[in-house]
Amino acid sequence: MEIFIAVTNYLTFVFIIIVPILLIMVLKRIKIKKFMIFYFLISLFVSGVLIWFSTWWGYESDLILLKQYGYNAYGMNNVESYGNVFLKIWNE
Repeated sequence: MEIFIAVTNYLTFVFIIIVPILLIMVLKRIKIKKFMIFYFLISLFVSGVLIWFSTWWGYESDLILLKQYGYNAYGMNNVESYGNVFLKIWNE
């Protein structure tokens, strides 16, 4: 599951970097008169959607991993929260 989440994070980052470059290449082939205005508006919208997806996925992936590890913030008391923490007593 961690590999899937990491790959999705990296792909989202790559898309945020590559989409404006691909958009410039496509708009240059079409040869629009007001190239910069179209590029700015389209790249602003597409980059905004990709960044929104990236932030949403970051939150959701944290919840998925916490659920996989058995963490329940609302249903745990301190004993359950620290159940996997070993108590070491130093006898000196």
